[in-house]
Amino acid sequence: GTFHGTILNVNSLLSEVTQTINASPQLDQSIRDELTKLMQRLQTELQAVPDDHAEQAEAVATYAKSLVETVTSEKPNKTTITITADGLKRAAETIRTVAPAVVQTATQIVEAIKQFLNG
Repeated sequence: GTFHGTILNVNSLLSEVTQTINASPQLDQSIRDELTKLMQRLQTELQAVPDDHAEQAEAVATYAKSLVETVTSEKPNKTTITITADGLKRAAETIRTVAPAVVQTATQIVEAIKQFLNG
């Protein structure tokens, strides 16, 4: 029961993220495409996480959402971005044993955002 709810929650969190990315005037098309692709991959990977790690999977989705919301805000706060990016990577690490690909995808999301901010 709870697992199904978590997957639905992960899906709704990450589909909101994709909408935020595509609606953001702050992001150019190439970073939009990149982040959308990575978020869709993250969503697929999180759906495969076993029941007993559902809470951690949800944490990853929540950090991904927060990170994108901060980056796409009118005045992105770099300190908040750094801390949230770190949180995303740490949340991904909690499921490394059951979903190693999530760690890689989370890292790629963080890298793409850093490049965009420094670009």
